[in-house]
Order: sequence, then structure tokens, then C-alpha cells
Amino acid sequence: MSIYPERLNYYVDGGAVSRSQLSAVATLLSLSNDGNVPRVVNDLVWVSFALALNASEGGHTCIDLNEIERWYPDDLEIGALNWPTSSEWVQAVSEHVDLVATPSTIEQLPRRPFVLDGSRLYVLRSFEEERSIAEWMSSAAGSRLKVLLGGPGSGKTTEVAKQLVERFAGSSAQDVSVAMAAPTGKAADRMRQAIEARLLSEKASAEVIARVQESPSITIHRLLGYSPVRRTGRFQYNRKNPLPYDLVIIDEASMLSLSLMHRLIEALRPTAELFLVGDPEQLASVDAGTVLADISIAAKAEGTNLHRCTKRLTTQFRYAIGSPIEQVVKAVQSGDADRLIEVLRPMRNSEEVVSWIDPSSKEVEDLAAFESLGFAVRRHAQEVVDLAGASKYVEVLEKLGDLQLLCASRSGQLGIAGWNRTVNQWIGTSSRKQWFIGRPILITKNDHSNHLYNGDVGVVCSDKDGGVRVVFDGIDGPREFPTVRLPEVETVHALTIHKSQGSEYKHAVVVLPTGRSRLLTRELLYTGVSRAREQLTIVASESALRTAVNTVVTRASGLADRL
Repeated sequence: MSIYPERLNYYVDGGAVSRSQLSAVATLLSLSNDGNVPRVVNDLVWVSFALALNASEGGHTCIDLNEIERWYPDDLEIGALNWPTSSEWVQAVSEHVDLVATPSTIEQLPRRPFVLDGSRLYVLRSFEEERSIAEWMSSAAGSRLKVLLGGPGSGKTTEVAKQLVERFAGSSAQDVSVAMAAPTGKAADRMRQAIEARLLSEKASAEVIARVQESPSITIHRLLGYSPVRRTGRFQYNRKNPLPYDLVIIDEASMLSLSLMHRLIEALRPTAELFLVGDPEQLASVDAGTVLADISIAAKAEGTNLHRCTKRLTTQFRYAIGSPIEQVVKAVQSGDADRLIEVLRPMRNSEEVVSWIDPSSKEVEDLAAFESLGFAVRRHAQEVVDLAGASKYVEVLEKLGDLQLLCASRSGQLGIAGWNRTVNQWIGTSSRKQWFIGRPILITKNDHSNHLYNGDVGVVCSDKDGGVRVVFDGIDGPREFPTVRLPEVETVHALTIHKSQGSEYKHAVVVLPTGRSRLLTRELLYTGVSRAREQLTIVASESALRTAVNTVVTRASGLADRL
């Protein structure tokens, strides 16, 4: 392990950086300097490098030294740690020209490990990926790029289907090859099902439907031929070996990370078209970057090619216009916490379209409302058990979507662990064998051979012969599997809001933790409440709701400015 100066433990003890982060910086610097750690006198440079090298852990593609206070330790009092003004940080970093390049010196040899672009400090690879994406989009926006943005139920699938019908209508389109992909297998499979169903309802020709059915619908990683053990690089398709498709459609593009987007555009043919579809206000990629959100911001500039190739769908069809559900969703979207509480207050403990329950309250009315919700959840779970035991596959899958608990957290009594344990006790399954009848299960590992993907939800059912089958939705009806053919699964009476992205439920019950939590963000709450189709119950304290609405996920990125 490379050694960093011991004086930097001042910043380690303060919680700004870790020992492993500083050691990683020392290793990187030694690799860039013939095995020797160069003399870096200014402590701010060490800390800046450590923060930049680990920016991806927070979803950032860089650190903005003009906003360096964002990286001040959360639990430390202001002033307890030496944390100079942004100009001092920029000055300190910019003086190390032997280690830090600028956009104009980036190609000079030897290559520097960091890049300072204005006030943004990048690791070299992140800067090159971001710049490459911006350059490709600037050149492709006039002809080869289409962006479709819209909220839940806004008709994105219908629009994609119409685009495909138009594309295949002409004789010149006979040889056009299409691939459909998404960041997750569940999203990719759902896109195929939705598009095929929409093509049928739109009365598309048999030829168009056949062309879509023969097109792959897979994860972006599989599309690019990812393999962690490939000797010649982890991705089969790249600039030297491009994808064999003329049109690539990416659904749920809000989950696209910067690196994956870079790999994707690198692997496109020089004449291939890219169609990005998604909701920029939903939860972003788990990995670094907010690609779709950055595109959405840049595309607002009228008169640009990016603006002209971007279409925004503003009408939604999931819930009624002006309904209480829409009022809640819009209040969250607008970032107006006062408006959200104003909308919810008359719905406190109601059993109407929208209901708000405060689990932290000890008032009789609140306790009764929470108990009533418990009865509804228990009744729904028992109905699933009964239908599963009667081998009614279609009915049990429909019933499963009637009510879904959506939790911000995995742990705690109000997280999925607590709810799953409680519901199992209610329906008497806590001591039964693993594959009990009526158990709702979530696939947690992709199984491409069976077309089962991380995030798919099914139900354990009795079959006609008294055996046990696990049943999942399919475009042609329920799909049955013996338990021995399933990949890793978990019980899912309750589901995380992250896992619900892209789904909808007749009655969505959104549960937020009562204590302090970094999970509470506007994007998380928006994703949760917008899953409801007919009924929405929010289980949260007023303080949790205000925290969520007022906390926007802000990731340091320069992509929007480059675009």
C-alpha cells in the first residue's frame, strides 16, 4: 500500500476522507511518476484528489471546487475542520500542472491522472467519457439521436410503437435492424411486452410485429457483450467491433450511468441511430452520472439540435387529470412541501383515493388508521394465498398488483424487512417451509435462459396435480416454473421504491422512515407516489415528507454544460 503523508490524518479524523482513499491517491500518483509518490506540499491537493478519485461513490462524475462545501463532513460542525474558500482549492490544484491537465493540455505527454476544467476536478477517465458523450450528441442530435421524455403513464410506449411503425412502413426500411435494451433485464423485458401489446392495439402490420419480435430486448450490458473474464476487454462490442444494428432503443434511460452511456455510443455504427426513452425526474443510475437529467436540462435551450430532437410528453394517462393522486405528484414534482402538506392534510387518515397516515403519531385517529391499513394489507395477502392455493394463475397475478407496499428503506420496522416479517406472521407462514403457497417472490439475480430478471415478481402457487409452481406474468399469459429452476429470490410482501421503478399498482402504499435518513429525496418520493393508478396511501411523518420534497439529488457533472 502506498504511503501518504501522516499529517493528512487530520482530514481522516475529521471524516472528510478515509485512509484507503488517500492510499489510493498515493498509488495512482506513484503509477504516474515511475513508482514514486511525487512531492505534493499542499494538503488541499491531496484531499481534492481523494474526493475526485472517489466521487463516483456519491454518484458524481467529478467534484466542483466552487461548491466544495458540499463535501464537508455531514456530521461535523462548521469550522471544526480547516476548509478554505473554493478559490483557494482551485488555486492549489491548478498549480500542480505535473499532475493535473486542463482541457487544452489533456493530450500532452506524459498523461496526467486528473483534469481541472474550470472549477470541476475529474479523474482523467471520467473527463474523457463525459467529453466523448457530449461530442457524439452534438454531432448526432441533428439526425441520429432522438430523445423521448415523459412521466409515468404519459404514453412513452405508445410513442415508441408509433415510431417503429413509421420506421418500418417504407420499403427502404426492410433491412433496418433494431435492438431494444434497458439498464435492467426487467425493464428490457417489460419494454418488449409493452411495445408488442401496443403494436397489436395499433393494428400494426404482421411484418412490423414480426420485425419487433425478432429484435433482441436485453440489458445494455448483454447488448454490448459484457463479460468480466474477457481477455481482450470486458465488452465484446466497441469502436473497433460495432454493434450490428441500425437503430438502438434504450428504455428507462434515467438509470443510464455515464460510463455505460459512453460504452454504448462507442459501440454504435457510424450511421446507427439511438433512441433514448425515460423520465428524467425519476431515480437516477446507481452508478455515477445523471445522463438523462443532464440531456433534459440542455435540451430546454430552444433553437439547438438537441432541443429539436427531444420530445416531451406532458399528458399522463395513469390516473385522472386533476385527481388527488395527480395533485400529490405535482406538489412533489414542483418541490413545494407546503403545497404537498396542504393537499394531504384534508386526506389525513381517510379511506379515499389518497390517504395520509403519520406512523410517528400516538393520536387515537392515527393509530386507528395505521391499524386499518394493516388489515387491508393482511386481507390482500390472504386473498393472494387463497387464489394461489386454488391454482388460479391469472387471477392471483392480477390480485398481486392490486396493492403493493413500497418502502424507502430495506431495514427497520417500516422497511421491507419489517413489513415482510409482519405480513408472514399475519398469514401464518413464518414457520412454514420456504416455498409456501401464496408467497410473493422477487427475482434478485438475472436468469437469461428462463427470461427471468432481477426485479421480476411472481407468486408461489399450487398446480393442478398438487405440486408447487412459481408463476410470473408473460405477454401470452402466465409463465410457470418449478422452484428448482429459479435463480436467487426473496419474499416481497413489501418492495423497495427503487425496485418499483417502471411499474404501476392499483393501490400503492408508500412508506417512509420516521428518523433521519439519506434515502429521503424528492426523486424517491416522486417515484413512489407516481406508481399509484387508482389509490395512494402515504405512511410518513410531516417532517419526513418535507425532508424528501426539499432534498434534491444533486450530482456534480459537467455534461449539461457541455451539451
